[in-house]
Amino acid sequence: MTLIGGILLEPATADSLLVSFLIRVIFELHQDHPNPSNVGLVNFDSQNLSYIPTELMKHVTDVTFLNIDINEQRTETKAIHYAPILVHAFGISKPNGPSEESPIQSEVLNILEYFKLIEKTKNIIVLLDAYGVKPTELDLLAKTYHHFGAIDIIYVLLKMKEPIVIRLNDMSTEFVKLSTFARIEQLFPDRLANMSGRPYKVACLENPPLSFRSPATNRTIGIDVEFIDMIAKHQHTVADYRYTAQPIELFEPWHSTEIDFATYRIILTEQAYKFALLFLPNQNLWCLAVPKTYNRILHQQILWPYTTDMWLLIGTIVICFLLYRLILKHTLQRRHPNAFPIINTPLHILRILLLFLLSEYYTALLSSNLGLSKLPAYPRTFEQFKKSTIPLIVHRPESYEFLRNNEDLMSRTIRWNFSQRYDPTRLAVVQLCDLFPYTIRATTRLVGKELSHHHYHLIEKPVKCAICMSPFRQTSPLLSRFQMYVRRLYEAGVWDFVVRKWTSFTMQPMGFEALDSSMLKLEHFAPVYIVGGYIYVLCVGVFLLEIITHRILRRLNGR
Repeated sequence: MTLIGGILLEPATADSLLVSFLIRVIFELHQDHPNPSNVGLVNFDSQNLSYIPTELMKHVTDVTFLNIDINEQRTETKAIHYAPILVHAFGISKPNGPSEESPIQSEVLNILEYFKLIEKTKNIIVLLDAYGVKPTELDLLAKTYHHFGAIDIIYVLLKMKEPIVIRLNDMSTEFVKLSTFARIEQLFPDRLANMSGRPYKVACLENPPLSFRSPATNRTIGIDVEFIDMIAKHQHTVADYRYTAQPIELFEPWHSTEIDFATYRIILTEQAYKFALLFLPNQNLWCLAVPKTYNRILHQQILWPYTTDMWLLIGTIVICFLLYRLILKHTLQRRHPNAFPIINTPLHILRILLLFLLSEYYTALLSSNLGLSKLPAYPRTFEQFKKSTIPLIVHRPESYEFLRNNEDLMSRTIRWNFSQRYDPTRLAVVQLCDLFPYTIRATTRLVGKELSHHHYHLIEKPVKCAICMSPFRQTSPLLSRFQMYVRRLYEAGVWDFVVRKWTSFTMQPMGFEALDSSMLKLEHFAPVYIVGGYIYVLCVGVFLLEIITHRILRRLNGR
């Protein structure tokens, strides 16, 4: 406050009040920037305001001032430095060249582009001659700045007695008057903390589980939708989703405000984009998916269900009972008739109990083996896949580094011809690691036959990765705050939680068609049918044996 106090020792004229106000605001805004910042001064080369740059440079020495006249004919179109603080003297200097169709819009756009303020945070102070600027011009100026993403902006109306400070309200519908002594938080409030009444306008497409249309509620749902809704809730607003089955052309023209951003995933390249870049947490990671093949062991499971030590225990018990029945029982009954019932009855009960426990244990083992009646014969790691003979089908093999570095893998890789049909049950494919349960159906359908994720095993080691971004409107002031929320929620593990929620096999999203039922299928009960077949064969054998025995006994009795 020592800088301002030195100026106010002079008589309090309108000019001194204006200078002291600008010094205070620039000084306090500069404190918010830890690095040395630049201040842009625009159109001050006029007779009435030419003193302001001199006074500012004299009293604020910690910043660099860039003083230009945007209306002069210039060959230079880009500034060397980014100036996050801008003071624009509007309506003072007149264009030297011929008048344009929209001189206000053209001047604002030239200023923002010159100081590299498009898609960046900025604090702007606009000085206007209260007697020379029409209300319609002020209204168009405010709408133009807001259209190009300048929301932290105040307007200083220059009058004879004192300057008047105004800014747009939170809804940007009308001006509110402020005191020249208002705190910096009142002059430039945080408009992005409470965006009530200003929803995000988001474009999304059919891309499950990231975003898709719920057939039950006809609402757009998915991982991206739930994550964006969390951010919108933090800012006390909502997101308005524009759903399309296919991507649409965005930001036409580049400063169009119909859409704020889209959830499309675009692989980042070195080309120039006409939109800003939003980086959502998930990046494209590709993994190998190999078809599941098995070696059936049905009979081994049924005829040899127990481990070796269990068979030894069973054999020992059987031998002991045989010795008792063949030798000890008759000896005990003959020599100790009184003690025989006391010993024989408990042993008989023990035999029944052991048979019951053994049969129950066998039933439990058989039940636990339902669906596990096959031994996996497919590779479950990337190293095992390299040693296997399973062919891989991809569209452009040369784009995968792991194929270029391995001649054996490249030799058994099939270049995918989309006009040809293949058998996917014999081919490995490349899939997005996180979205494998959702994308494998569409991939195998294009290959030749639709299969579910139950028919494939995902090798979770990524074989390729790519940085993806989403398009964000270049003139939107929402990008920096939205990206900050994305980063913080990702660091807190929220994104991973949402992904697990929507990709978990046990949890099916509401309104979305279930992937594949986790219930047991007919083939899982093959062991039960085999056991039933054994029992029927055994019953037939017992029945035939009884007939033969009956006939033999009848013939013996007939003699």
